Amino acid sequence: MTVIVDEFGEVVESMRNLSAADALKFGVPAGLESPYYFYGHPMDINRQMMIRDKEEPGKVYPAVCLRLPIEEEMGSGMIHYTLNAAIFANTNLDWDASERYANVIKPTLLPLYELLLDRLKKHGFTWEGDMKRPPHKKIDRPHHGILETQGNKAYQFINKLDAVELVDLKINFNFKRCI
Repeated sequence: MTVIVDEFGEVVESMRNLSAADALKFGVPAGLESPYYFYGHPMDINRQMMIRDKEEPGKVYPAVCLRLPIEEEMGSGMIHYTLNAAIFANTNLDWDASERYANVIKPTLLPLYELLLDRLKKHGFTWEGDMKRPPHKKIDRPHHGILETQGNKAYQFINKLDAVELVDLKINFNFKRCI
């Protein structure tokens, strides 16, 4: 049986230790151990990140996270998924939006976003329409996870993060090939 959290984890794993040619193509350093992979409810993801940061300091970001629950629609030989994922990187709390774009979003998050879309296709996922990009909403999120109410700030994650979210990512997987 196909388990999407495992398949998506394999996609993220394929984003690591890139060849020099792929690293150049996507604008990321060759041979990186990251991005790291986490999945679950946002509270679970935060907990997993905190544990990893204690056990293996510095091996948390950049990270690709898959948010649960996941919608799966079974078809004839295909599973149709609607996913919500995000790519996270540490940021500086004092930076404004232009500094976050210059220092985190453009050089780190956007290249990883393009690489993730490429690796989804190479892993065997398909989608409707143009095969360059699966249907989804892309949201750049400087100051990700900061909730502000009546002058009070709450942080959803232990670290200060910027993110690129992929919302309502619609991909298909042929489960007949797994039998």
